[in-house]
Amino acid sequence: PSLPIVLAVERDPEVRRVFEQREPSEPEIAGALLRIRRSGIPAEIRAMALEHARLARAALLRLVDSEYRGHLLAMIDQLVERPA
Repeated sequence: PSLPIVLAVERDPEVRRVFEQREPSEPEIAGALLRIRRSGIPAEIRAMALEHARLARAALLRLVDSEYRGHLLAMIDQLVERPA
């Protein structure tokens, strides 16, 4: 997923330094990813995804019930439940 990296590059100078390099080393990348995991950004993104899903579901539930609406609702669930 790219959003955690995008947000971390904006917020963490060390992550930015690693990902601005033309060819960062594997240990540098691993360290940057660890910083991202420990930063709270993944939980923040999860909360954002849940809020977007809630709004999308509410919008769809205003539509007439149909097979298409059901598929879209199922797709929301799949997207929110997929592993990061």
